Amino acid sequence: MSVHAFFSSLQGLSATEALLLVLPVAASAIAVAGAIPQLALLVRSHNAKGVSIAGWATGTASNTAWVVSSYINGSPFTALALLLPALLTAAVFVLSTVWGGDRHLLATPFLFLALLGGVLAIGVPELVTVVLATTTVWAFGPSILAIFTASDLSGNAVATWVLAGGYGAIWGLYGFLLSDLAVLINGTINLVLGAAVLSGILIHRHGLIRRKSPTVTSPSQPAHELRDVGPAVDKLLGIVEEPLAAASVTSVLATVSDSRIQRTLTT
Repeated sequence: MSVHAFFSSLQGLSATEALLLVLPVAASAIAVAGAIPQLALLVRSHNAKGVSIAGWATGTASNTAWVVSSYINGSPFTALALLLPALLTAAVFVLSTVWGGDRHLLATPFLFLALLGGVLAIGVPELVTVVLATTTVWAFGPSILAIFTASDLSGNAVATWVLAGGYGAIWGLYGFLLSDLAVLINGTINLVLGAAVLSGILIHRHGLIRRKSPTVTSPSQPAHELRDVGPAVDKLLGIVEEPLAAASVTSVLATVSDSRIQRTLTT
């Protein structure tokens, strides 16, 4: 269908009917574009700090599973549309592995594939659908852990996670309008988990996580509370160090002066 034919088909439809046509197209566009900001940042910076290797590996596995499932179920065009996001996700996975991504929960993609293989062996299509519907949880889980445990998140592209949240919001709205509970739940999960990762990145970048005391630390404190407290502390230390240095020089001079006086009196 051409672009002109698509927009012509919207004429005469109610707002709800038009949305039901437009939303899947918008979601597909976001699915294709979602990994591009992350991939571009990795290529430009060669830095994958804070990027979850397990998250992108699981995303690659789940996207590939969706491509295969769509093709087997007689939807070759859907499979073709899902192929590009799968390739982009795979590229992010490879580059994050090469350039020092976060290595928490590396077993996740293998567990996902084992579960998927198990339900395929059972031969119940409904179970396969359920597993595929939970791919967001499998893919986003390691990323959430990385965001809230890594000390450096500079490798993460904010735009990718904005798009991830938007993707979930679109499918959630689509499921609501269509009264499709499964689509609504899946879209909501995408939105919530994408927003969680995005929030973690923004909190870290804007320095909203601070350790409770700059001078006293405890081994039991979470790792994220022991991070640098920012330029303000550096400035404060500079202000404190200057008078301390002056006081130290004064103390040395006073000691030398007292020593000379004592030698003079003794003589």
